Amino acid sequence: MTFRLFIVLVLCPIGLLWSGEKKLDLETAVSHYRTLQPATLKQVQWLKAGDLFSCVVEGEPRHFLKIYNTDLAEVAELALDDLNSALALKEKDRLPAFPQLFWHTKQTFYFWNRDTLRLFDLPSGKMEKSFSLPEGAQDPKLAPNLKWVAFRKDNNLWISRKPGEYEPVTREESPEIISGSYVHRREFGISEGIFPSPEGKYLAFYQKDEREVEDYPYVDLTTLPAAAAPAKYPMAGSTNHKVRIGIVRPGKAEITWLKGVEGNTHYFANPTWSPDEKYLWVTRINRDQTTLEMLRFQASSGELEGKVFEESAERYLDPQTGPFFIGKNDDRALWLSQKDGYNHLYLVQTKDKAVSQLTRGEWEISDFLGSSESGEEVYFSAARESPITRDLYRFSPGDGAISRLSEGTGTHRCIISLQNGYFVDLFSSITVPNRVTLMKGDGSAVGTLLEAPNPLAEYRLGETRIETIQTPGGDSLYMRLILPPGFREGTPHKTIVYVYGGPHSQQVSNTWLAGGGSWILWLNYLASEGYVIMTVDNHGTPYRGRDFEQTTFRRLGTVEVQDQVLAVNHLIERGITDSSRVGVVGWSYGGFMAASLMTRAPRTFKVGISGAPVIDWKYYETVYTERYMDTPEANPEGFRQASVLTHVDSLNGRLLMIHGTSDDIVVWQNTLSFVQKAVEQGKPLDYFVYPGQKHGVRGKARLHLMRKMTAYFEENL
Repeated sequence: MTFRLFIVLVLCPIGLLWSGEKKLDLETAVSHYRTLQPATLKQVQWLKAGDLFSCVVEGEPRHFLKIYNTDLAEVAELALDDLNSALALKEKDRLPAFPQLFWHTKQTFYFWNRDTLRLFDLPSGKMEKSFSLPEGAQDPKLAPNLKWVAFRKDNNLWISRKPGEYEPVTREESPEIISGSYVHRREFGISEGIFPSPEGKYLAFYQKDEREVEDYPYVDLTTLPAAAAPAKYPMAGSTNHKVRIGIVRPGKAEITWLKGVEGNTHYFANPTWSPDEKYLWVTRINRDQTTLEMLRFQASSGELEGKVFEESAERYLDPQTGPFFIGKNDDRALWLSQKDGYNHLYLVQTKDKAVSQLTRGEWEISDFLGSSESGEEVYFSAARESPITRDLYRFSPGDGAISRLSEGTGTHRCIISLQNGYFVDLFSSITVPNRVTLMKGDGSAVGTLLEAPNPLAEYRLGETRIETIQTPGGDSLYMRLILPPGFREGTPHKTIVYVYGGPHSQQVSNTWLAGGGSWILWLNYLASEGYVIMTVDNHGTPYRGRDFEQTTFRRLGTVEVQDQVLAVNHLIERGITDSSRVGVVGWSYGGFMAASLMTRAPRTFKVGISGAPVIDWKYYETVYTERYMDTPEANPEGFRQASVLTHVDSLNGRLLMIHGTSDDIVVWQNTLSFVQKAVEQGKPLDYFVYPGQKHGVRGKARLHLMRKMTAYFEENL
């Protein structure tokens, strides 16, 4: 088996070689990484009619908004300087970059500036003020027709229909009842709490009641003395907040509450308006997350029109979107589901309550991108050619034909005009920093807008490879190696495993520098200092199908550790890794993995850094934990085995644990529990906290963190 793997890995890797001579220093890699990102076009979007598209070009010293037609002819241009002049702001308040722009017509766009909605007419250069938000307003949501804006203030929902006039929709006095906010800890793809209907006739909103949820005793360390700063944090098996969904017609005082959408025994995900604004669809999921029901409510009365379909799973369901409607009503919808083992499209026929599968195969759709009004053409992004690539596809429901429209092996992010099929393709790969091309609907190129040069060409960096290894069960695991400059196979090197390994996170992909960011440049810096850097997407990670993802169910940390150790042993067998000098670093779920690897594979790992780790899953939040682990009461042995505390006595190497004291995602108590256990068992441990930092360490503390981790490996590995 070892020999066969060796042949596959040597003959078929994807790789990137560097030829520069300049040394990458730590501060540049961490604090100035944005300057080392490849050039790109930002805010690419099609205008209303679909025959023009706009993009923001950031150059030195000037930034421009440009508009092109489908022949790639530039038809309009706006300099950021001119937009600033129209705003007539003081020098210190001038915009350093284009804000997020939204097209209202072919000639008019709007944007938010200092809590004021501005409309800009491109031909005349005139700027108009519209709505202004009051102090303390959060999460504004504008009606599609621009006739009103809704927002949350003091935990209540408000609407403004005229500039400077504000109408409360809810009048809750308890700070524990919040309207217009996300619910369910942002799981199921939920990111917002206000949902305007397509033409602005109605708005729906979430209301959550947290009065029965436990307070978590956070501490504000900036006061003298330190002060209690409690916040709601429902831990696995405890009481969730209650949720209901209201509908209001702007200008009318009455709220219509959806019948049957209430309480805390279910989750209510992704409210979705029908195109004709007559119905609101809501996904109801049981607390065990094994059954979902697609419910259809009348917008005018809140009455349940009926259950359109139901879906169940042996382990768990994790829907990330609502339905996607075809045409001008909700007679037909598209739905993404893993019910056959892979994430595919299904056609929902509302009146017949029939659901039929459209796409099939051992590959996954990653994103639904839209359909023509007739539904004869459906567009999606998928990992069809390989789990580590993304391509654009057009699907024809009539004959079942699937056409790949993007060209080139790598990662394509495509913005489509549904009116004519043209699309702008933003492409990168492990060897291509960024290429932006306008494409026709048949997949042929109109022309290239941007071919970004390699911003790291002058640096002396090692080779980056993507390879595969095979598990004893026959599954392939994708592995990224960042090798030191001058690397020679057969010479064992000190090796650092950078790990995440959790659900919804793919670390190894055929894209430029894994999508960029300070982590990947830091890893390249470490490689330039002589380390081999390895990252493996173990079982439990996405785009490999349901069974690959869900094999970790009720036993987090077991299969993942086995996969990581398998990968390290493979590098040792190939003579790449020095078996006595293996380290690991990870954050969040990766912190859990790093701590688990140090305690469950102590003979493999000499040095570890565990940042913001979940140490015991009973300390983590309900929705996420119960999906993957069930509850502590229902799965006591699974929780015991998954807890890093169970394995502290096996710790043999040097371990540094890091946490922010105000972490509201993975609470500090996790790391403290490990410290206490290490003390009880007499295990040496290094430990560092960042006062006031949350789940991610930011600001000046970020460079401090990266220096500390770098030094830890230098001194101990």
